[in-house]
Amino acid sequence: PFQTHLILRNPIPFPLAHSLPPHSVPLNLRRRSSRRDSSLQKPPTLIKPLRRLKPPTIVDYWEG
Repeated sequence: PFQTHLILRNPIPFPLAHSLPPHSVPLNLRRRSSRRDSSLQKPPTLIKPLRRLKPPTIVDYWEG
């Protein structure tokens, strides 16, 4: 399960942030920074694993 999570979760955030256009990224940033509680409650599978696997890079990059 660890390998699958790493492969599925890691490649998703990086490519998404890079492939997604500038207007798409800000939307995610605004939603995450504005509604942190809602985001955590809605997609706990994506946010929780990301924070546990590589939270500093993804969270800092997306939020920063």
